[in-house]
Amino acid sequence: TSTFTEAKYACVENEVALYLNRVQNLVPPGSAIAIKPHPRTSAATIEHLRAELLALGYSVYCLTDQAFNFIPIEVSIHFIQPRLAVAFGSTAAINLALFSETKQIVVHDESLLNHYLNPSAIAMILDFQQLLSACLDKIELGWRGGEVLWSRSSDLPMKV
Repeated sequence: TSTFTEAKYACVENEVALYLNRVQNLVPPGSAIAIKPHPRTSAATIEHLRAELLALGYSVYCLTDQAFNFIPIEVSIHFIQPRLAVAFGSTAAINLALFSETKQIVVHDESLLNHYLNPSAIAMILDFQQLLSACLDKIELGWRGGEVLWSRSSDLPMKV
């Protein structure tokens, strides 16, 4: 999950509806869904999402145990082994690209985001999606450190 509600980019209902939209369009009914909450996502948002997914016929596993919740995704991904990860503005996508072979979706259509998120957040989220996409492209081409992964500035030295 992201922190759309906590950041005031959406109400709980819209944030949950956004996740449900993506799940229903990407994952067949009856599949197992693992929810890895952002550490600042409220328990109420997670429980709402879980209840909605269960009602739609998915098997749902919420990784809300506090001890597990703070394990970085690059470590926990080996316990979960998902076929698909769907992220909304999460740098966890970079870690997944470096530490797993998981197929990822990090770019979401602007019209979809416009439907569920506050207009004030859309430009920032679209920009961040493009940043993540560029980072994932560079990782796919073999980036493993030693130079800047991504920058808006061409003046930065490329070696770190």
